[in-house]
Parts: sequence; structure tokens; C-alpha cells
Amino acid sequence: DQWEQLSRLLIRQDYLSKGEHAELKLEDKSHAVLKGDENVFGTLDRTSTAMSTEEASRVATEVEAKYDEELFEILRKERKKMADENGIPPYTIFPDTTLMEMAYYYPKDKEHLLPLYGVGDVKLKKYGSLFIGIIKKYTKEHNIEAKEETLQKKAEEFESVETYVQIGKAFNDGQSIEHLSEEHGVKEVTILNHLKDYLKDGNDLRIEGITEATSLSLRQQDEIIKIFDEKGSHMLKVVYDRMNKKIGYDQIRIMQLYFMANEEKG
Repeated sequence: DQWEQLSRLLIRQDYLSKGEHAELKLEDKSHAVLKGDENVFGTLDRTSTAMSTEEASRVATEVEAKYDEELFEILRKERKKMADENGIPPYTIFPDTTLMEMAYYYPKDKEHLLPLYGVGDVKLKKYGSLFIGIIKKYTKEHNIEAKEETLQKKAEEFESVETYVQIGKAFNDGQSIEHLSEEHGVKEVTILNHLKDYLKDGNDLRIEGITEATSLSLRQQDEIIKIFDEKGSHMLKVVYDRMNKKIGYDQIRIMQLYFMANEEKG
């Protein structure tokens, strides 16, 4: 059901959260959207490389219905404290969906934390030990065992998925190129290359997410697209020269991805 997918997407991106009685509540981040100052991007349909809609819905519903609300609130409070101390929004540490999964699977080591939604290598190093410590303390006090078998399966599935597929899915799920770069501790050009591989594998990419990554004017974008259309998407040097060497290759590569993504859709 697309409404369920949409609500989960908005929760993952921290525009909504679930209240005490499972009602949906607007988060501070949503105010800019309601005012028309910000757009929400994401995809509702699943690609052939993702879980089936039925399976994805079942897994998401199970986590959302059965996560440990007491632990979830403890994790949320700790996240808020960290965010306030560092002057950053809480969702940039971990989104609510990640905390829900922590409060469902009870991971007790970093190996099992990594496959959870929104946990990359960078965040694992920065925040992993603290959150694992909270979970361990809570489960010990309440005599709760981690879902070891389920976590192990999730970890194995995560490891079996190519990096470019993980990044492609995360991008289509609303994460920006800049965020993915920070999350994985790599340069943006590496993320662009992964997205190209994802595209070449027969998947669509979120067009809006590509255009929001560029600082070029619409006129410059149009000029570059015309050159790619005339010469081919691999002719980066030609674009660089034709744009009087005033546009950097980082921006040209973004437009190359945009051109390729539109070609696939066309």
C-alpha cells in the first residue's frame, strides 16, 4: 500500500514520528515542507533488486508494531542530548527508524548494528559504542536476549549486497549525495560512480536528488545537457572545454549522472 510506504518514508526522513498510541505526529523538520520552503523526495515503488513489496511491508510492519517503546524512548533521549551538545538536528545522528530497529533487534555489538537502517561506517565509528552500551545495559536490566539469529541473517544479507546497490537504494530512499559521502567516508565522486553502477544495473534513480546536488544555474545545466546529447555522456573533457574550463569536473559528473538517468527513463 503506497500510503503505508509514504508514511514509513516520512518517518525515516524524520518528517513524522509515531506517538504513544501509534498516531503520526509532525516533527520540527516538517514545518519547512508545510510552508512550501522544502520538498520531500523519495521513491515508493521497489526496484527488482529490493525486497518484494509484500516482504518489505511485513518486515517494516513487524518492527514498527513490536519495537520496545521504553528502550526507544531511552535512545531518543540520548540522541537528543548528543544533538544538543553538538548543535545539530537529532535526525543527523540516527533517524527514528534506526532507533526503532535498535529497540527491536537489541544488537549487542557493532557487527550487528551496521546492517540496521541508516547506520554506515562513519556513524558506526562515531556513535556505535555509545548506543550499543545503552542497549546492553537495558537488556541486562530487563533480562532480554538479542534476536541473534535474525540479526545474523540480516548481517549476512547486508554483506551480500553490493555497495553500489546499498547506496542506490539509500539515494532513492531520500538520502542526498552529500549525506551518503559523509556516511560512507568517501568523496562524492565515489558516490556518483556507485550511482552510475546502480543505474547501469537497470535501476532508476531519483532525478530530483541529482539536480539538488548541483550548484550550476539552469542555463549552465541546459548547455551541458546539450553537449552530452550531441557528443555522448562519456565526453567529460569536451564538456569542460566547451564550457570554457569554468565548470569543475565535480559538477560535470553530476550532470553526466543526470543525463544518464534521464536516458534510462526515456
